[in-house]
Amino acid sequence: SGQGPHPGPLRSSPSAMPSSATAAPPAPPLSLRLSDAALLLVAVLWGTSYGVAKGALVYYPVLGFLAVRFGLTFALLLPALLQASAAQRRAALKAGLPLGLLLAAIFGCETWGLAHTQASNAALLISLCVVFTPLAEWALLGRCPTRAVGWCTGVSLLGAVLLSGGVRGPWSVGDALILAAAVLRAVQVCCTSRLAQRTPAPALALTAAFLMGVFLRPLTSR
Repeated sequence: SGQGPHPGPLRSSPSAMPSSATAAPPAPPLSLRLSDAALLLVAVLWGTSYGVAKGALVYYPVLGFLAVRFGLTFALLLPALLQASAAQRRAALKAGLPLGLLLAAIFGCETWGLAHTQASNAALLISLCVVFTPLAEWALLGRCPTRAVGWCTGVSLLGAVLLSGGVRGPWSVGDALILAAAVLRAVQVCCTSRLAQRTPAPALALTAAFLMGVFLRPLTSR
């Protein structure tokens, strides 16, 4: 007959197809939202801990305070270290103990500094680790900070100054110790990032190992 071949199945025209540009972005997974909420909770607890620690240091010495604080945390995480395999425990201790000694130096400077300055000064000065971390990452890991990182760092510093009211009173030894703790914390973040990526141990086992280093350092200094 004069009829042509039967047309194939109809296909939607490009205009009928949903545009990826106009499609709503997918909602972040629940695990990502929970991790963000956990980090926010950590920031709240970290910020409020300065006033609590300042009061505790009136009645208890610095080394004893650190031993109790990190001894309890190490005891809570010890099962994670014991449940790891022998190879993972060795890797965790090899990487975690040096990080623990560095963290002990940080908290030593921070806690002794807090005993000799105001809690608001300590909170502001330790927040300078946000400024020092991109510089430490550039020096230690060779990652040059981007312009966006610089702007975000400046905004974070401005927010910390506005919230704390700036450094109050004359500059003291306590302020210098807190500033040293901020520099060491920036170095510790970079070292932790490097070693965590190279260590096959689980994160909780590695955390328990470097908390062991923090716990043992005050005990050996008594």
